[in-house]
Amino acid sequence: MESDVYQETLAKADALLVSLEANLSGLAVPSKFYTYLAAGRPVIAISDATTEMAMTIRENEIGFIVPHGDMHTFCEAIRFLQENPDVAKKMGGKANVLGMRRYSKSETVKKYIHLFEEALS
Repeated sequence: MESDVYQETLAKADALLVSLEANLSGLAVPSKFYTYLAAGRPVIAISDATTEMAMTIRENEIGFIVPHGDMHTFCEAIRFLQENPDVAKKMGGKANVLGMRRYSKSETVKKYIHLFEEALS
C-alpha cells in the first residue's frame, strides 16, 4: 500500500489497534505506534501495563491499554470511544501533538545528533 493511501486509511479509523507480545517491557515498541500517533486517532494497545508504549498512552491520555486476553476491557474501550466521540477526538488530537513534538523525523534526528555529540565528547 502506498504511503499516502495508508495515511488516508488510518485517518478514517475511529481508533487504531496495536499489540505487543507479553513480557517485552523495556525491550520494544511497535514501530506502527508512532505512525498511529501521527494519524491523530486514539490508540487501543494490547500490552503489558509496564511497557513504554502503555506508559506513553496512559501519561498522555491518548487511548487505552488492554491486558492480553482481556476481551471485557477491550470491548469496554471500544464502547467508551463509540459513546464518547468528543473524548475520542481529544485523545486523537493529543496523540497527534505528541507524535509531532516527540517522535517526528526532525525531533528524532535531533535526538540522534545529541546522542552522537555526547558519545564523541
